Amino acid sequence: MNKKNLLLITIAILAVSAACSLPFRIQRSGSFIATAVEETMQALSEKISPSATAIPPLTGGLPLPTATPTAPSSEITDPCYQALLVGETVPDGTTYNAGQSFTKRWVLRNTGSCTWKSNYRLVFSGGDHMSGADSVLVNKSVAPGGQAEFQVDLKAPNEAGTFTGYWKMKADNGISFAKIWVQIKVNSSTVPKKPTATPIPAPDFTVTDYQVTVSQDSILDVCPVAITITTEITADGPGEVELEWDSADTMGCLEMKHYLTFDEAGTISVEEVCNGLSSGPFELRLIIANRTSGGWDGYGPVVYTVVCTPP
Repeated sequence: MNKKNLLLITIAILAVSAACSLPFRIQRSGSFIATAVEETMQALSEKISPSATAIPPLTGGLPLPTATPTAPSSEITDPCYQALLVGETVPDGTTYNAGQSFTKRWVLRNTGSCTWKSNYRLVFSGGDHMSGADSVLVNKSVAPGGQAEFQVDLKAPNEAGTFTGYWKMKADNGISFAKIWVQIKVNSSTVPKKPTATPIPAPDFTVTDYQVTVSQDSILDVCPVAITITTEITADGPGEVELEWDSADTMGCLEMKHYLTFDEAGTISVEEVCNGLSSGPFELRLIIANRTSGGWDGYGPVVYTVVCTPP
């Protein structure tokens, strides 16, 4: 056998050997991969599979929520009525003393497509008025691209805090646009203190004495008879007294009440006639109320014996 044939035989053997071994290696590798994929998919399936009860589909009941519509903007979108603030004095938060006067200026540029007429106004629209005017005239025509300056004299309130006043442009047809404002602070140390009301003391008015006299016209009169009650009240100055007699005798007088006014210190006398009394003791109680300085006092009883001849 020559070398050429030997080489061919060797190549043939290697080819057969490779052919026999190659399917085995592919099968082994494929089986390993398939097994790994299967284990991985099983693990993922265990993790993904829900253990909880599935959410049921929506049926009748509450409606699905809907988006809340956005309120339309209060700013005018008409290209005719547009303005831009390009300058002002009194920056927001400027501090003034209570009651201090100041002037606010705004410079507005007409960025709209229409000319502002001379009767257009800058008008107060809300917030803190600060003693300002209600409106200020443009007082000239302002073409698109032109500017107008507005000046308002104001006064800081007489209390501490932050105050804001809002203003708007107003066309001659009533359309308002271009909201601007002025905002200031008031120095609390300059706020005037409110006066404390001094209570007016009640007059020092006192009833200093009283005297009671009971009299009968005649002890020979036939019952029933009348008696006269005279009361004298003495006070130490101007004031008012309420005087009341109250009879404890069921046969006697009705309740009697008098109001005595003293212009100065002194004595006032009051008479009261009590009718229809029979013979025997008659009892009265005196109540004196001080209507000026308050309080009241009770006096008595005052007992008087009625003498008359039975019918």
